Amino acid sequence: MIGEDIDLTMDMREQSTETRGFGVTINLDAFLFGILFLAIPMPIPKFTMESKKFRSAAAMKVIHRYGILDKVVASKDGSTIETRNILRDSETGEVLLTQTQNEFNDSLYNLTYPAHWAYKNMGAAYINTGLILRNVEVTDGDITGMGSPFDFLFEGDEIASQNGQTSAKRYYVGRFNSNDNLRLMDGSKPATIHGPVDLKVIRSGKRNMQTLPIGTVSTVHRAPIDSSGVHPAIKIPDSIYVTQASASEFYDKWKINCSKILVNTCDTVRPEFCMDYLINLIISYNESNYNNLFNLCYSDSISVHDLYKMCNCKCSPDTIADESTLDMPFYNPTCPQNLSSMVTHSWTFGSCSLTMNSLSGNPINLDSLQPIDAVDTSSNCSKVFVGVNHTDSVSFCVECISCDDECVDQSALNVAVSPYHMGMYNNWHIKKSYTYYSRRTPEAISSSRIRNDGTFNEFTRFWHPPASNSDNWLPLGIADNNWITTNTVTRVNSAGADVENKDALDRYSAALYGYMETLPKAISSNARYRQIANDNFEDYNFRTTCKFPCFAEHWNFISSLDDSNVVISDATSHTGNYSLKINSGYSASVFRDINYMEDDSLIIEDTLNYKYLMHNGCLEKFSPDSGKYILSAWVKEEGLCGPTGYINDSIEIAFSGASGNLILFPHGVVIEGWQRYESVFHVPPAADGITITLYAGDNAAYFDDIRIHPYHSNMKTFVNDSRSLRLMSELDANNYATLYEYDDEGRLVRVKKETERGVMTLKESRSAYKK
Repeated sequence: MIGEDIDLTMDMREQSTETRGFGVTINLDAFLFGILFLAIPMPIPKFTMESKKFRSAAAMKVIHRYGILDKVVASKDGSTIETRNILRDSETGEVLLTQTQNEFNDSLYNLTYPAHWAYKNMGAAYINTGLILRNVEVTDGDITGMGSPFDFLFEGDEIASQNGQTSAKRYYVGRFNSNDNLRLMDGSKPATIHGPVDLKVIRSGKRNMQTLPIGTVSTVHRAPIDSSGVHPAIKIPDSIYVTQASASEFYDKWKINCSKILVNTCDTVRPEFCMDYLINLIISYNESNYNNLFNLCYSDSISVHDLYKMCNCKCSPDTIADESTLDMPFYNPTCPQNLSSMVTHSWTFGSCSLTMNSLSGNPINLDSLQPIDAVDTSSNCSKVFVGVNHTDSVSFCVECISCDDECVDQSALNVAVSPYHMGMYNNWHIKKSYTYYSRRTPEAISSSRIRNDGTFNEFTRFWHPPASNSDNWLPLGIADNNWITTNTVTRVNSAGADVENKDALDRYSAALYGYMETLPKAISSNARYRQIANDNFEDYNFRTTCKFPCFAEHWNFISSLDDSNVVISDATSHTGNYSLKINSGYSASVFRDINYMEDDSLIIEDTLNYKYLMHNGCLEKFSPDSGKYILSAWVKEEGLCGPTGYINDSIEIAFSGASGNLILFPHGVVIEGWQRYESVFHVPPAADGITITLYAGDNAAYFDDIRIHPYHSNMKTFVNDSRSLRLMSELDANNYATLYEYDDEGRLVRVKKETERGVMTLKESRSAYKK
């Protein structure tokens, strides 16, 4: 027993009741008096009083005794197995070492390594949450005034510091490779604070994952501890006593789901015919009005809108703040001066500009002009002569700023990011799993002894203790080739789900998650995450944003939707509740870049500017490698299908940067009105983009359950109800569905299977409550 709590509750109460009653009873006496009948009433008063008093006292004592579980004894059919807990973790209280026995009554031991021994940031957050450090010296964000900052602060800590401001500001604790100091990061760059400041840890960088195991070792006969000292120590016995061992490594730097960034790119261009048109307009105006077209004192001078139209600029008039100025001329009603007294003058209209400059230095005078002498296309200018003797010249410069919005990957921009805030750093997930594989005793079957055989002939422990208790345990055993990697996680989504891994033979498996990344939509073996695509059109309403120009899922047709011709329809569906409806003559397409990016650093550290820069940190969208793939889908037309199915609806696969486009048509039997596409296509090595386009023929068409995966892989997809999230359909490797139906209470009542002969009922059940 390690503790005892005693709860004593006293209850004392008193109750008094007093009752008073008043009443009258009437008695009537009647008799004959001679010949008279007399009645005499007699009232009798009544008074009652009752008094009660109740007193009670009660005491309740509850004793709670706490203890650490020492052993568990299980008995069944005359057999008894005892499991004893020998060692516990001092930080968490979790059992680290257990002892039990086999059928020979030999002791079996199992040792577990907790995660926080090797990864400090997976430890308990209570260690520094709420910690306040006063008068800490900070220089350009570097924490320099603490002797041992790593004893108090950890990478990923969220720090609040007021630093003389009216309100506290949040920072992250980070560290650069070029500097071993801890650094306060303000987003992607060091905090611009100096001097002694007060710091408070508002969220620890430790992630409370200390109970996760990073390895186990099983032994027989001998316990893997050394009890000779004051405190027990981990000590693996000779290899002849080790029967099983496994280990895991965790990692905290992962790619993240990131949308593209909307970037406004601008180029300065010279309009093709602007200069000639402008000069001719000036000459024509001067000849007809004998005035300077650009004279600020004349209300019929050229307007902003005229200049915009004549120059054919791409800058939109919408960029002008006051649209009423579009039709206003360039003159000044007060007429303080005109161009005749100016050497240089310029106007800005929208994102375009017109500049006139006197090359001779004399005031501009456009009363008489001569034809264009030269056009300088590099500077967007034209030179004209003015005056009778060509003594002066004026340079006309028109610049049109052509700006287009473009969605660009964050990784391609090398934009500055905050990796801790975005979840790229200090986001712990299992990376590799190992098992120890080596020769076991006996070497020859003829010398086998059942009781003692089966242990390793040789063994190297994976985790080694540090030289100091403050350091991490080290995975030195990884150098032993007998430690075999059984699984490697290569991609994790934002919800923490494993979306790509590979086995001991380097065979990849991948999964696609939908419904805000909470439920699997597709799983595939022998394929990578970027090589598979699937769209069942069920979870479009689960997007976290209603409108975002660069929003992009792994792969879907959401960017092709409009309000009338390409819509998500609930009128019919192959599986689930929805399908994609495309009206006759219209199409829907989805494009994805094909990028062959290696798994290099997610973040590069700009040591010159001390910033974190995004570099290949985005989780890939659909980006198939070159090779052989399969596309499968289902289609249904409005109206009756012909004898060969739907011959007017098609799917086109097109590549940018390479040839090899392909048009697919559905084939095979029509099942419940739906016909399947299934075709093999090749992604050329030179392709840098792939577009999948769905075309509707003479009638409106419904498309559903579209999938793409490598030819030598296997894919299975799932469709869930968008409201209850119950599994509605499961599509096999051939894209045929198993359908699940439920009653109003959510109980499974029917299972159907789609086959080439139609939809067959496999199982049906009914249940009811007796009334």
